Amino acid sequence: MSSVVFLHIVAALIWFGCVLTEMVFERVGDGSETIRQFISEAHWRIDLYVEIPAFVVVLFSGGHLAGVLSWTPAVVVMIVAGLIAVGVNVYCVVLVRRRLAAAQANDSSLWFEIDHSQHRWGAVVLVAQLVALAAAATMFGAG
Repeated sequence: MSSVVFLHIVAALIWFGCVLTEMVFERVGDGSETIRQFISEAHWRIDLYVEIPAFVVVLFSGGHLAGVLSWTPAVVVMIVAGLIAVGVNVYCVVLVRRRLAAAQANDSSLWFEIDHSQHRWGAVVLVAQLVALAAAATMFGAG
């Protein structure tokens, strides 16, 4: 079980790092077409090659761990928060892809509309991740 716990923690931290990194670079620039194109493409590539694989590993390793761990209140909070984070992140991936399409079509109005929605839902992912992390910390005596 320890290797699954290790894999789960590493994947969760990679995923958390992706969300934080995206939050930083999403706020860079002047909103010009060039910046919108760059942000849209960079975010999509991070999602595709790092973030999606990380949260899929978190989902499956977490599913395995849920079957072998005792269901304490901290575990239940971690599971619920983790499932919310994964579910909302899947929706965010759809938004990121739609925003990229809007950038490629030079539809700035649609881009800004999707961008605003993606940031709100991305904040939900971050909060859910932090709740899961706090619950995990209590399990390991750090809380």
